[in-house]
Amino acid sequence: MKSQKKLLLIIWGLVSGVLLVIGGFLSCFLFSTLVNYIIESKVALLPGTEVSKAWMSPPLTPLLKIYYFNATNAEEYLNGGKLRVEEVGPFVYEEKWVREDVQWSEDDSEVSFRMRRTYHHRPDLSKGSLTDEVILPNVPMFGMLGKFRTDPDLLASSNSFLNSFDPPQSVFEKKTVGEVTWGYEHSLVTMANLILPEDQKLPKLFGYFYGKNNTEDKEFQINTGKHDILDLGSIVKYDNKTHLSAWYDDKEAAGDEKTCNRIHGTDGSLFPPHVTENQIFYIFNKDICRSLPIEYKETVQHFGMDTLRFVPHRTAFTSQDSSCFCPPGNVGCAPEGMFNVSACQGGAPMLLSWPHFYNGDTRLLQVVEGLKPDPDKHEFQIDILPQIGVGLRAAIRMQINIFLETQGVTKLENATDAYVPIVWFEDGIEELDDPETINLLRSAVLQPALIHAILYPTLFAVGFLVLLVSLGCLSKWRKDRNHDNQVLSSNIAMISTPAKL
Repeated sequence: MKSQKKLLLIIWGLVSGVLLVIGGFLSCFLFSTLVNYIIESKVALLPGTEVSKAWMSPPLTPLLKIYYFNATNAEEYLNGGKLRVEEVGPFVYEEKWVREDVQWSEDDSEVSFRMRRTYHHRPDLSKGSLTDEVILPNVPMFGMLGKFRTDPDLLASSNSFLNSFDPPQSVFEKKTVGEVTWGYEHSLVTMANLILPEDQKLPKLFGYFYGKNNTEDKEFQINTGKHDILDLGSIVKYDNKTHLSAWYDDKEAAGDEKTCNRIHGTDGSLFPPHVTENQIFYIFNKDICRSLPIEYKETVQHFGMDTLRFVPHRTAFTSQDSSCFCPPGNVGCAPEGMFNVSACQGGAPMLLSWPHFYNGDTRLLQVVEGLKPDPDKHEFQIDILPQIGVGLRAAIRMQINIFLETQGVTKLENATDAYVPIVWFEDGIEELDDPETINLLRSAVLQPALIHAILYPTLFAVGFLVLLVSLGCLSKWRKDRNHDNQVLSSNIAMISTPAKL
């Protein structure tokens, strides 16, 4: 009876050891799958979840930093010299993001919303005052000239009109930072609105951020990731449209998709989980009427967690960009490192670039003095936590420029053509500043990895140890049993021998 109990105990040890080893294999190969399943079940934008609540009112403190390029020798440039600019700023604004009018579809596969951004000036973080004056190109004047540039007679008439217009118009204007940021009455804009049809009227005030403070964007409709988590955040429609009409219908270049006008990608605030280094994301920006591709550059750490840094794709703002962003025959295409956004901005001769012409044609830096491109300061960057697709840092950096084309413009008859920087800005978050959110992210990312690193080696080690001990006990049990059988056989033999005599 005692031997049978010992055998049962050994069998239990063997089974337990095998199960522990199997558990080690399962945790080694299936633990990540289980964690991914849990993550996918938590990050989808479904009604009433904590993720959706945080998405509607993000616990973030984004900052908008604005830098202007003050023209320091405007008269010298107009007389044939090289234009020199001086960066002033930053003028910093704290932002509050709220998603309003949030509505889920019947099956919760899509959600619609309007984003409201509110800006509050932060003098303590700014360098300079909103009353500081800056000298910048007269964009409305060049917008008017651009409208008539295709007709020499109309352009000549425009020159005569500008020379007699009251108040007088000059190539450069002196305005306060507050005016050029949030808007001021411009006489040319006011006059244009008197004669333009209702559907073509310009904004009442002219300013680079006019109309953006405490106003709702048009409606976005995005995928919640309910049916396929990899679709999380992808835009279904913007302003009830799937395509824009700003760009050129080049079917040969873009195919039936009309890629330049197609609205796709995310709004840049949300990405699907399980991000890898070989992915390319698209960020739709309504202000530039396009989806901007971004690609992996490097891995950086935030709060002890590895994040993947994404930057604009190497083809963005280059000649390798889609040809349907340029008119037929490449008329109006921009130099390397710039993007002609005039078709998106009512024909104004405006171009985008990265700040200080970073990654741009070197000739751009030769025409204007005072620019010093630096990747640490001027590169567009988004750092994504790959496990759950959350951005831990975002530096959305862009620059607005104007092309001063001298041909046919009386006021520029002694000057040279120049791509002139006006303003650049950085919008986003430098670091998360909500301890609760940081701890939650660390728990979601670091704890499963730590558990995984400890669990499967422990299961293997304990399992093999239990197996070895159990096998040793089994071997000993068998030896003891064989010995007992031999003793028993000898005793039986000794008892039976006298009987035979």
